[in-house]
This record gives sequence, C-alpha cells and structure tokens, in this order.
Amino acid sequence: NTITARLAVDGSRILVGDNTDWVAIHRLVEQRVAMRRLRTGGGQRALLVGAGGTAKAAMYALSKVKGIAGPVLIYNRTTSRAKSLAAEFGAQVVTSLEGLEHIGVIVSTIPPEGSSAIPDSLLANRPIMLDASYMPGGAPLSNRAKAAGCDLIVGPHMLFEQATYQNERWTGRKALRGAMAGAICKHFGAESGLSHILAHELNK
Repeated sequence: NTITARLAVDGSRILVGDNTDWVAIHRLVEQRVAMRRLRTGGGQRALLVGAGGTAKAAMYALSKVKGIAGPVLIYNRTTSRAKSLAAEFGAQVVTSLEGLEHIGVIVSTIPPEGSSAIPDSLLANRPIMLDASYMPGGAPLSNRAKAAGCDLIVGPHMLFEQATYQNERWTGRKALRGAMAGAICKHFGAESGLSHILAHELNK
C-alpha cells in the first residue's frame, strides 16, 4: 500500500513497494499482549477473521508478535481463501466461530456490515480486539467489543499508526505525530473517542 522512489547502486531510480498495515497491527497488538502477559504470565491464542489484503498483513504481523501461543487461527466466510492464507503462514483454519474458547487476541479485517459473523461468545472473554474497520460513530464490531469490555483497538487508531509509518517511508523523516494525531481526531470527530486514545500524542 506504499510506494517510494529509491536510487539503485547504479544511480538509476527504482520504485519500492511496502506495506504499512502490518507495522501498525504488530505495534498495537504486541503492546497489549505484553501488558496482558505481565498480568497472566501466559501466551495468548490469536484468531484472525478475514482473508483479504489487510488480513494478509495482519497474519504477517501476528506471526511476529511475541506472546502469541500456538498457530494463529483463521476464519473466513470463503473457506478456500482462509486455507490459502493459512498455508502461507502455517496457521490453522476454523470453519465456525461458535464454540471457540480461550481466544486472547482477535484481529478482524472484515467490513463493518460483516461484523455479525463474530458471535458475542467470543467477546465474552474480553480478548484484545483489533477491529480494522472504521466509520463515523464507531464501527459496529468496535461498539460491541467496547460494550463487552474487550481490550479494544479501534480502526482509526490502526489508521493513525500506519499513516505515521507511511509518512516516514515517503519523507525519510520522523513523522509529526502530534500534528497527525490532531488531524485524524478532527476528521473522525469527538464521538470516535480518538482524542482520549491519542491524548499522549496530542500533547507532544
């Protein structure tokens, strides 16, 4: 999702493709997993919901997170796509989300209208939940996860982290995180809760 121009050793100009979604997901999830491990001392079982482009970035990120126990589980409405992604990363496909237990991390990359695929029973254990979707007033899954008491990472927070890294890739300089935090908070509005989430960035 990011293309930058670089000079090759022979002086020619080349275009380099990169992905910033995985960096944001890895950074945010690993922080939460580390804090949870301090309390529980154990690893967290992870579930990825979705198998599109963002899901591939998420799977790569989860494969790098310290404290994820065992193979990552993956669910997608089209099982063949889940199997393809699982084979690439050594993950385990599940064909139903009903009855799953001991899930400590959920990363959802499905659109807001598909959030009903995740049953309330998965939220009851209050997992770390990263919902990559976003919309005014909060995405439906994020609202459900918040009401259930999950350790929630909202889509706009992920968007902020990937945008700051993307900015650094493009400019070669440290991102102006305070200014970018102010811009994204203004865009999503007070109802998003971002001003509270990014308060430490806004004060920089």
